[in-house]
Amino acid sequence: MPDGLNNRVNVKRASKGEYNPFYAGYISMISEEDVIGYMINQHQRFMDYLNTLSQEDLGMSYAPGKWTRAQVIGHIIDTERVMAYRALCIAKGEQVMLPGFDQDQYMAESNFNARTKESIIHEFDFMRRANIEMFCSWNEQNIKHTGNANGSVCSVAALLSIIAGHLEHHFKMLKERYI
Repeated sequence: MPDGLNNRVNVKRASKGEYNPFYAGYISMISEEDVIGYMINQHQRFMDYLNTLSQEDLGMSYAPGKWTRAQVIGHIIDTERVMAYRALCIAKGEQVMLPGFDQDQYMAESNFNARTKESIIHEFDFMRRANIEMFCSWNEQNIKHTGNANGSVCSVAALLSIIAGHLEHHFKMLKERYI
């Protein structure tokens, strides 16, 4: 996977006080010792799952008014992009408040249901690979930075933990509810 994998900083799961309490449920879903290693393993597990889905499967939701599988996967992609951008900014020392985002507005402007399975899988795969490569390139100083995201103190470790935990949350939902 990433070239920098062998030299990467070990990022432990974020502790309380490093993030808005809203994210505690996501963060609690991942292992404590090696967030980037968790993300690498998670990437392969999620790709294996995605490859079992058919195009028809992507258009299904578990109840009327709920997002389709394609929309859930798209939401995972959108959220990881936003959190990775925040992590990049904070890792590089940015001190301005980074904006929030409205997941429902993002979904209203998306076209995930019109996309092919291959397109959605490729986007997730390439995005996750690029993010892992970026995270592996950071040093301990980058990882120690804190900033402000959507009005709350947020550490780089918290953002990486949120990315992994958010995917784990939705991955669990996809396996349990979308059957």
